Amino acid sequence: MPDSRPNSTHLLLVSVLAAVLFFAGLGRPRLRDPDETRYVEIPREMLESGNFIVPHLNYLPYLDKPPLTYWMTCAGFKIFGMNEFGARFFPALAGLAGVVAIYLFGCVMFGEGAGFRAAIVLCTSAFYFYFSRMLLTDMILTLFVTLATGFLYLSWKRGARWLIPAYVCMALGTLTKGPVGVLLPMAPIALLVLTRQGVRGVKSLVSIGAVLAFLIIWAPWHMAIYFAAPEFFPHFYLSENILGFFRKGIHHSRPPYYTICYLLLGFLPWTLFLPATLEKTFGRHREHRDASTLCLLWMGSTVLIFTLSVSKLPTYVLPAFAPLALLVGSTIPRSERPSLPTRIVACLLGAGLCVAVVIVVVVLSRRYGPQDIVADLRNMSIMFLLFTLPLTAVLARSAGKLAFTLGVLSLPFQFASLAATHSAQALEFQSGREIAKVISERGDLRELTSYCEQYPNLSLYFHRRQLIVGYVPRQFEFGLSLSPEDGLNTFISARKLALMASRQPGVYCIVRGSKVAEFDKMFHYYFRLVSKFEYDSLQYLFVSTGKPSPDAPSVESLPDWPTRLLRERVDDNEKK
Repeated sequence: MPDSRPNSTHLLLVSVLAAVLFFAGLGRPRLRDPDETRYVEIPREMLESGNFIVPHLNYLPYLDKPPLTYWMTCAGFKIFGMNEFGARFFPALAGLAGVVAIYLFGCVMFGEGAGFRAAIVLCTSAFYFYFSRMLLTDMILTLFVTLATGFLYLSWKRGARWLIPAYVCMALGTLTKGPVGVLLPMAPIALLVLTRQGVRGVKSLVSIGAVLAFLIIWAPWHMAIYFAAPEFFPHFYLSENILGFFRKGIHHSRPPYYTICYLLLGFLPWTLFLPATLEKTFGRHREHRDASTLCLLWMGSTVLIFTLSVSKLPTYVLPAFAPLALLVGSTIPRSERPSLPTRIVACLLGAGLCVAVVIVVVVLSRRYGPQDIVADLRNMSIMFLLFTLPLTAVLARSAGKLAFTLGVLSLPFQFASLAATHSAQALEFQSGREIAKVISERGDLRELTSYCEQYPNLSLYFHRRQLIVGYVPRQFEFGLSLSPEDGLNTFISARKLALMASRQPGVYCIVRGSKVAEFDKMFHYYFRLVSKFEYDSLQYLFVSTGKPSPDAPSVESLPDWPTRLLRERVDDNEKK
């Protein structure tokens, strides 16, 4: 029977490796629109208003997610300041904690060596590495799902005392992203216990103490939000979860194969070893049968749930990476060792590829815009995979430790990606920070507006409401239904923008390149061009002069939408 005791040296190694991968340069990349900027602005407004119960986005109620990620981000801002590192600290910490958890659970389930390899596999898989460095709810959810599943397994194998920490983690998972915090960990372990012990065994996964622990964590905020905004329950649990699961057109509708494709893509380079891993898993010894079955059910149920769901995103597959890492780490044979020349060649190859990736990205970033870089890197990645797939697949089946050695070559790729992403040329393509820098240097900001677009990343730098002209994003519709009065202060018409610009200088407006001609036709009497930026697509920055041209037409001739619509909603609410 394999040694299940953790090795302090191995634990330190995987912790340091994960910490370097997830935290190095964490605060340097700009916030990514739209998700990171949204998850930054909501905590910023929480700290500004002191309202930690009802999340607000651009000062309107935003009830699409529970608040735990926002609370963590608030803590990050308090500890490290209101910056990119503070925003991303807790997702990166969750990624690190998930790697450590997989090492410890791997020791119990398959032995210390398997746990060590599984931890390396997890932290070097593409999506786990990438999304640990972003402010999203999914990595935090993945940590709680991993912990809850592991504790439930321990409660089945080693006693009911592990049920309370499992239920605490499930409660934290629901406060992160809703019911999936319970469904994802409970489904695989319940299926496993049902096949082994029947319904009586499943009952052992529930206890009064564990349920009370769950409610102590789960209930306080839900009670508070019920009294503050009772509309949360039908909106989040019915519209966002149940209807979002079954009905097309509500969220991110994708075809059924979408989930499995992103699972295989996101688990690279270890995806290439999955055929051999699954073959060896099904022929595993009896002593590991339960652990292997749990990993298969854990991975399979996650994929199945999000395959059946109409709403799909690449990040949804993250909870499936932990069981896949355990399977890969536990099925790599220990007996075979590559020769010294092979290891030398492998190291040289990895170092060469690392340098090549950095050089290519820097050269391309100097010559082209970000979209061209992404397209070129995608094409190069496809060619690389087509070239290496047959060779690696053969090695993974026949070469034992050689396969694992080649898999560890993903480390240079991760460090190369890290260096390339953080090179000045590849990073600072006139991002939102550059727009903020230009406005701050001028020092005359009165109002910050955007024309037919939203740029929430600028709120982190200016700490103020952003006015949106002639456009109401769909994500704000629910918040407007709750508070149309606040909408009048956020979504303004072209008529109101012209009035503001004619009365004072320092009213800035950001305009996407495709809208510049339309904007200039209406507002060239009131605004002048300050600068233009390559940020995802060409952006133009205008500022009001405060002195409109003498030949400026009447402001009344400009469109009054959406101000007119919002006034009608306010009137309807007052009548009710």
